Amino acid sequence: MSDEYRVLIVDDSKAMRIMLKGIMENNGITSNIYEASSGKEAFGAFPEVCPDLIIMDLFMPDGNGLDAIRKIHAIDPTIAILVITSSNDIHDTQDAIRFGAIEVVRKPFIPNEVAMKIQKILRDKDRRIADLYNKTVKLLMKVTSDETKQYVPSGSDKTHLQYLKKKVEGKA
Repeated sequence: MSDEYRVLIVDDSKAMRIMLKGIMENNGITSNIYEASSGKEAFGAFPEVCPDLIIMDLFMPDGNGLDAIRKIHAIDPTIAILVITSSNDIHDTQDAIRFGAIEVVRKPFIPNEVAMKIQKILRDKDRRIADLYNKTVKLLMKVTSDETKQYVPSGSDKTHLQYLKKKVEGKA
């Protein structure tokens, strides 16, 4: 793949983060790779990194991946999240998908299969950007629909607008 992407790898295991970086490099996925060792750290890094893809473990000592997925997806519902977990609990998989993950891969995994999933997710980036654009248009329509009231963004609207500003300024 020739485009540069931003990928945030979130796993409490340094060895797993190194392995995932190696899989990407060995399969021609050139990326700016950022790391976090917990869901809490990932949520904190997300607005600055503005990743195209998040690869997330579900269970880490300092911050649950499911909580991070839910919070990150609330800010950007178009963000691509690939979960890689050792959990065999079907409820964990269902929750991850319900909270916004695109796909769940179980450890141990076959490196080439993970690489193919990452490549497909990154190729679908344009569709996710179009979704973000459509959400923004709807938000702007909401802002301008009632000229008698002054719209003051709050909550998820404010976070979304801050995130979009970074995207527009090329910092995302």
